[in-house]
Amino acid sequence: MNEKNLVEQARAASEVFRSVERHFQDPRGDAGREALRWAASAAAAGQDLERELEQAPLIPGASNGRRKQVVLISRALGRLCLAGRALVEEAVRFGVPEDPALQELAHEARRSAEELASAAERRAGGFARIRGGPAPVAAAAAARAAGRTEHLRRNASRSLGEEPNAVAAIKLSGLHRRFSEAAAHAAEAADLLFEDPIQ
Repeated sequence: MNEKNLVEQARAASEVFRSVERHFQDPRGDAGREALRWAASAAAAGQDLERELEQAPLIPGASNGRRKQVVLISRALGRLCLAGRALVEEAVRFGVPEDPALQELAHEARRSAEELASAAERRAGGFARIRGGPAPVAAAAAARAAGRTEHLRRNASRSLGEEPNAVAAIKLSGLHRRFSEAAAHAAEAADLLFEDPIQ
């Protein structure tokens, strides 16, 4: 099975979160628009993948496990990109200033997305079946980065109780929720990429 579209989608997801990280480092720059453009590219790659799979003939007697898994990975990546898109849109709408906690969250989310892209590339290259090989290692690294994102998010959310500005606390809480969603979708994609695709 050709997984070119899955790799393209994973690379676009990585670019989404590189742009998200740059946006939180410099909210006045162009990175927010770049994130939206990459999210659209990821969505297009996901649609192309599903269309290609729908048109591909089923092989009698063959397992459809890999086909199903590719679709599940693609949809998890799609949800990850939607969370990244929402992060940027809400940050722009809220007008949130530079914030070290948001920058740290964006950094870990970007690391997770990059590891997912690496795992997808290695999986498509035929390394996924090697136990402990490059694809599972990259997927495990993506899962760890997603876990760190969620850990940081919980700590940042707890500290909002000390925020004197109630409006700012509400805005930040909304962004923290989006980072939590991104971490959950990244972890889901990592779990699927970690599995042996020939089931």
